[in-house]
Amino acid sequence: MTAGISKIVLVNYRLNSIASPWLITLIALNAAIFLALTITSLMASAYIAETLSLGPTLTELIKRPWTIITYSFTQINVLQLLFNMLWLYSFGRLFIMSRPDYELLYVYIVGAIMGGGAFLLFSSIFGANASGWLMGSSAAVIAVAVAVAIIMPDKELNLPLIGPTKIKWIVAVVVVIFCIGLSAPNAGGNLAHLGGAAAGAVSGAIIRHSKSTTSPNEYSILIEKIKRSGYEALSSREKRRFFELSSRRSAR
Repeated sequence: MTAGISKIVLVNYRLNSIASPWLITLIALNAAIFLALTITSLMASAYIAETLSLGPTLTELIKRPWTIITYSFTQINVLQLLFNMLWLYSFGRLFIMSRPDYELLYVYIVGAIMGGGAFLLFSSIFGANASGWLMGSSAAVIAVAVAVAIIMPDKELNLPLIGPTKIKWIVAVVVVIFCIGLSAPNAGGNLAHLGGAAAGAVSGAIIRHSKSTTSPNEYSILIEKIKRSGYEALSSREKRRFFELSSRRSAR
């Protein structure tokens, strides 16, 4: 009976995670801003760059403080958009399988801020001319990916031509690609990616620590509540905790 309830709830939770509101919102916002920038670039490219992109000096940031976040919703070209959104969707779905989706937004924003901060640090050391303006969601996406690797490092994904591979190794390769392969000439951008990775590592460590504080009887209490009142009687936090505990028991 208990096993049957767990399986039903796990399926229901996973189906809901496919259509996470915040994950969809992040992807849609990136796509919408890219489309708007593409349409208006011929008329006001310089103005748009100054309005949304992160400038290379603290003076620019003081004049437009919102750019420490808005730069992470802009993309230089369609390939960057597709690559970043593919990784955001893939790792975002893994993230919300065990955490509420609003925490995905938190990790994304913290990754953007720390990535932007690292970019500004580089610019202040080497000069604004060495870094230009910062655009792209790579730092924020890396933060999400690294957080997932910290939360569930040994979870395996079945990769084509490779087979089962642990997430921690997949993310390690992704971070190397982001930090070296895609923008090697852009040292400021590379440092922003490392800032995002650091944000993901810290966020993932905090989340993993909070998950370790579990009452031995918590699973049984939640099972009894479902038997009495049904799954929908659980609060959002209780649903998340039940999913986490059920996943651990299924993996044994």
